Amino acid sequence: SLVRNIAERNARRFEAEERRSRAVEQRARKASGKKGAFRLSLLQGEDIEGIDDLQPVVGTCTDLEKSHFRLKTLPDPAKVRPEYVLHRSLRHVLQRWRAEHNYHYASDQLRSIRQDLVVQHIRNAFTVEVYEAHARIALEVRDVASYLACQSQLVRMHQEGIATENAREFMAYRILFCLLF
Repeated sequence: SLVRNIAERNARRFEAEERRSRAVEQRARKASGKKGAFRLSLLQGEDIEGIDDLQPVVGTCTDLEKSHFRLKTLPDPAKVRPEYVLHRSLRHVLQRWRAEHNYHYASDQLRSIRQDLVVQHIRNAFTVEVYEAHARIALEVRDVASYLACQSQLVRMHQEGIATENAREFMAYRILFCLLF
C-alpha cells in the first residue's frame, strides 16, 4: 500500500542518516571549540546547536533568488540576505509556486531562506511563516522528509511562544500524521 511504501522509504532514509550522523560524530570528537562544533553542525545539515552562542551574521545580499548550499564554513555576510530581502524572496517564491508548481525550485529557495534565517538568529513570526509555507508545499507534493523537518521546527517555535494563527492547523497535521503512520 502507499502508506507502507512511504514508511519503508522513510526507514531507509533514516538508516542512511544514522550512518552519516555516526560518521559526523566521529569527526566531532576531533573538533574542539564552539566554532568547530558549529562547522560540523553545518556540514551535517542539521539544526545548528549552540548557534546562539556565536555572533549572528548580518546579511548584506540583496538577491531575491539564491540556491541552497551546504555551508562548510562560517557564512559570508555578502551571501546572506537580510530579513527585509527574505520577506520579498518568500513572496517571490510563493508567486512562482502558484504559477509554475516547480517543487524543485520552490524547495531549494525555501531551504535557502530558512538557512539565511538560521545564520542570522532570526526566529520570529516571519520564520514561522516560512516554515509553514514550506511544510504546506511539501505536503502538497508528498515530500514527507521536508514536511517533517519543517514541522519539527514549528513545534519548537510554538513551544517557545512564537506562533501564528496557524498553530492549530499544524497541530492538526501532526495528529493526522500520527494517525496515518
